[in-house]
Formats: sequence, C-alpha cells, structure tokens
Amino acid sequence: MIRRKKSIYLAVLALSAVSLSGCGEVSNNSEGYVLTSEYNGIKLDINTNDIIERYISENRNEHAAALYDALNEVVIRMAFEKDGDLALFKSTVEREATEAVNKKKNEIDEGDQTWDEFLEGEIPGDDLTTEQREQEYFLDQEYTAMKSTVDEQYFDRFSGYKRDAKADDAALQDEYNLLYGTNGYIQKKVPYDIRHILIQVDASDDYGYSRGHISATNIEDMYRVFEALIGGNDFADVANSYTDDTGNDGENGKNGGEYLMDNAEPFVNEFKLGVYTYDLLINNQYNREGMSDADQTIYDEKYDNLHIPTSVEEGLTGFGVTYIPYEVIQKLYDVRNVTTANGVSVYDGNEDYLPRNIYFNKYFQNRNIAFVTDERMLTTEELIGQETVPDNWSSYNAEGNAMLTRKDAVSGETVFSDIDADGHYETAGSDQTVINPTYERVADNKLFQPLTINEVTKNVLCDTNGNPIMVVRNQESSSGIHLIVIERSAFDTTGATEKEPWKSTIEEYYAPVSPKDTDSFVNGKPDWNIDDFPSYKDGEVTVPKKTYVQTEKITANSDVNDTVANYTARVSTLSGEIKGTIDTYDTYFWLNPGKYALNKIANSDVQAMVNTYIEKEINATEESSAQTLEDSWINYLNSIVQQTRERQYMLLPEILATEFGNPNLYKEGAPGYNAAYYDVSGNTNGGTSTGSENA
Repeated sequence: MIRRKKSIYLAVLALSAVSLSGCGEVSNNSEGYVLTSEYNGIKLDINTNDIIERYISENRNEHAAALYDALNEVVIRMAFEKDGDLALFKSTVEREATEAVNKKKNEIDEGDQTWDEFLEGEIPGDDLTTEQREQEYFLDQEYTAMKSTVDEQYFDRFSGYKRDAKADDAALQDEYNLLYGTNGYIQKKVPYDIRHILIQVDASDDYGYSRGHISATNIEDMYRVFEALIGGNDFADVANSYTDDTGNDGENGKNGGEYLMDNAEPFVNEFKLGVYTYDLLINNQYNREGMSDADQTIYDEKYDNLHIPTSVEEGLTGFGVTYIPYEVIQKLYDVRNVTTANGVSVYDGNEDYLPRNIYFNKYFQNRNIAFVTDERMLTTEELIGQETVPDNWSSYNAEGNAMLTRKDAVSGETVFSDIDADGHYETAGSDQTVINPTYERVADNKLFQPLTINEVTKNVLCDTNGNPIMVVRNQESSSGIHLIVIERSAFDTTGATEKEPWKSTIEEYYAPVSPKDTDSFVNGKPDWNIDDFPSYKDGEVTVPKKTYVQTEKITANSDVNDTVANYTARVSTLSGEIKGTIDTYDTYFWLNPGKYALNKIANSDVQAMVNTYIEKEINATEESSAQTLEDSWINYLNSIVQQTRERQYMLLPEILATEFGNPNLYKEGAPGYNAAYYDVSGNTNGGTSTGSENA
C-alpha cells in the first residue's frame, strides 16, 4: 500500500518492529504479510505493517482502538485472499470498488471541483501522484465493500433456524447463530412480536393522572375502536382502520399495528415495560420447574437481559393490574356531551366534575396494565353503601363500603375516594348482559376469556386469536390510550403440538425466510417453498407453519392471499432487526479465531492490549444498556407509586358522575364539596350554580 506521508508520533517505541504473526496461506516478505488487489489491470500489493502504521499514525491518542481497527482490517482483507473464508467474493468487491470510484468521478465531473482536487482532499501526501491517490481511494472503497460483504455473509451463514448437532459447523452455529446462538437475536434482544392501537386523547396532564379532561370526540374515537374489537373484527384490521399511530405506516399503508419490540427499542415505559410486566411478572405463564436444565439456563439468561431490579420486580408483581368494566365504555359514550344537570352547571362548569372526565380518570388514567372485563358498573348503593345520596354527610360512615374516607394530610379534611391504599378500586363482577357478545371465535369460545392474575380470575377482552388486550395510558410522547396484544413472546419457546401443529418454535418463528418463491398455484393451491421454510403436515399436504413472516394459520384447505412481495417485505424487516445485533467484534472473532495476532513492540504485549480493549468495549456497551434498562424500570415503578398516591387523594369519586348534579353531593362535608367556590357574601353556593346564582 502506498504510505500516506505524515509525521508519526507514537506513545510506543520501535514501530518498525510491528508485524503480524499467525498462520495462513498469505505471502510473506521481509516487511510482513502482503495482501493483493487489482485495479484497472494493475496489481496492488498491500503490506500489513503499512495498515497498522497508518491507523496508529492517525489515531495516536487512542492506540488500543487504533491497533484493533488496524488488525480488523488486516483480518478482513485476509479473508478475501486465496483460501480465505470469503475468497470467492474477491472479484465482486473489486468490481464494486471500481464502480464506486467511477461513480464518484462522474459526480465530480458534474461539479465545480476537479478529480485531482478531490483526491488531494481525500488522500493527503506531498509526494503522491494522482494515479497513486486514485489507487488508495480504490482500496478505501474496496475495504468498505469488504466490510459490507462480511456482514452479509455473516448473516447468511448464521441466520438459519434449524439446529443440527451433526453439522460440520455446529459448534460455530451454537456460538454465532443469530437466532439461537450465545449472543443471538432472541437471547440477547428478547424480541416480542406485538400489535398496537393508539387512541390519541387530549386529556390535560395538569393534574397528572387524576384530573385530566377528555373531549367528546376522543370518547367517540375510543368507542368505535372497542365496538369494532368486541364485534369480532381482527385486531390488525381495527388497527389499520382506526389507529392514530402514524409511526406504524408501511409501504402499503398501516402495518396492522405490528411492531418487533425488544429490550433496546425506545418504546415508552408504560408500553414496553408494561408488556414485560404482564407477561413475565404478573401472568408468569412460563413454568421454569417443568423445563429441562438447558431450557432453564436459556430462560434465565434471557430474563437477565431485561435487567429487572429485584425491588422493582416485587413492587410491580404486588401491584398487579387494574380492570375496566366494559359498561364504562358505553357509559362514557352516553355522557360524552353531558355538561349540565337539568340545565344547571356544576361549579360554574368546572370540567373536573363532568361525568365523562370522572369516568375517564378513574378507569383509564393508569400507567400500569389494565384489562377490559365483562363486568357492569357499580350502582349507587355499591359506591356509597346506601340506595340514595344522603342529605347530611356528617353522620356518613364509609366503613365496609366501596367508597373510602381518609384524612387529607395537608388540609386535615375528610377525603372521599374509590381508590384503596394499594391503588385499586372495586369492580362488580361478571355480567354478560352489559355486553351480550355474540361473536364466536372457534367452537363455544367467546371474545371474553378467563384470565387469572394474583389468584383472581376475570373474563377479559381478547383479540380473535385469544390474546388478552392490554390497555395502558401514556401522557408523554405518543400520548393516548394504547391497546396492545402479544402475538409471540420471546419466552414462549414451545413448538408444534398435536392441538397446534401449525405452531413454530421460537427460532422458527423468527426465521428470516419466505414461504413463497412465486405467486403461482399448483392444483389450485399456492406453490409453497417448503424446503427452506418451517412446515408441518396437514394430512398428506405439507404447509407452512405460522411465523413472523407467515402470519396466518394455514391448513391444506386455506385460501392464502399473501403475495411474494408481502412476504419479501416482512423478511426484509425481520432481517434488518436481526442484522442490527451484529457488531464488529462478532465478525472479527468469527474471521480470526486465534489465527492472527500483533507481535510485541519493545517487549510490550500489544495483542494483549488489544484483547483487553475489546473486552472493555463489549462490557461497557452491555453495562450501558443494562443501566438504561434498570433506570427505566425504576422510573416506571416510581411513576406507578406516585400515581397511586395522587389518585388516592385527588381522584374524584365515581358517585359524582353516577349522581351528577345531585345537590346533596356538593354540600360541605360531601364528596363533591369544593371550598374554592364561594359567593360574594362568603357563603357557599351549595355547589351547583350558573354564574353566581345558587342552584
């Protein structure tokens, strides 16, 4: 390689003694190993010592990093030499580099700069000719193409979903496989396939999670989404029709609300950590005790990659979930435009006291996971312990009633609340008459399915595949109500069963391959590419399993409308996520499993320094990611603790919506009393008014 003419200042001595040691079919001369390339018919010799010297010269303040970068380039270039792992692609990268040079030439010719001027800026050196600079520029472009090829080949060789202990590269696959390997995508990133519907609401966050104001239009949006879901419409179809999540737009419109969510994705805490909390801490459907030792180890390592602090785990598990009676959704719709009671406003129209806001704040203003149940709402008697609202609250005793009373620590006044010390409220129990769900998924299974959490079983709203629909509220970015279902948990490793022969293992599920090469049909059925895709036998017919790429449950008689183009797009999306887990150290260790090392410089073990640098860099990245997740978990739990305290004291009790406008609710000592409202004489106005006129 032509050396760049720069002054060299090093913190190490005797640079001339640097050389590469190791084995390999690479020519060697007195100055070290020599690599070759060809450009415009000219053979270019590249001395490995020159590469090392160049990196140190240009990065003299970071010698360990510079030496690693230099060694990595040597290792990569050697892989393309004769008998190297990637020698087959040498001519391809040379052609790509030549095309890149010619393309740049054409761009320069069309601008104000000359080719010589461009090269002088790119390749400094007083004694270099234009031809020499162009050759170095070619080598730079070639190295770029080589690195890209390395990543592509690493992906191609280690993205297979099939395990084969007898394969020649079984040991390499166990270590490097991007799906099931030691640091594979599933183990390292813990991916979840989820679907999501966002219903944006403009509820104010002036009072956090207790006094938000929701508009009638927001309620109408919520109502149509829930009505569509309870009507038996597919969750993906409802997402495509109604979601406010513009970030889920695909090339052909909405993507069914689907996301690949992993431990590194920047989802809001209520969304991402809420899913993990339900799936792992609260639902806890994955029984470690029934696993083999090997499966337990895999489970534990995967779980550890979520970095959940023990205190957070205990806090979130203990808090559990909240429940939203389906009747609330209908009630919100019915009262969406109610602003007065018998023509009289409450507290001069203060929106805190509107029924829609009281219902919304109680049931939907939750950072934690909630589920919609088939329950009715509480009656007046269940809310306050008696059939009618008392006209004298001085003798009211809430003991044993759903409504709780407590002393406000600041004012000393009695506070009425539906929320207990654990942040929960009572629900009325199952009542199918408030919903009358007639849609049947399969056999006699209805859309509300039993779910047991903390030894409490309720029928919760599910999608058409039987997945419970989680509901969370987020007020910051992507503010709104989030509806989420888990299509596939990273911890669900089970595969096909007699009952579900179409179910894939977790490795099969994330296989980045397409079940089709063509949109043609054979005997009226799709022409499947079964050799390379997870499949099962339906009778005598072999058909694809259900995976991320192939989302449908297919039988021998299925009418499949998905095209090759759609499958290809999903493969591309999945491949991009998996490739994102590959870093330079993965490919370095793959191509250089102890083959090549740097010789000592002035009796200093340079290779050991490089190895230490790599280890520190890997640890630093992992520690940074772990700390970020731990901080997120702590913030998430703290937000729920804060939410609970706030809702206990500031959330207006539901009776103020159920009996909206009843004058007895706003008298002094009553749950709706507001001392801030006085008339000019200093007397309370009874709580309901239009302007200064008493109700």
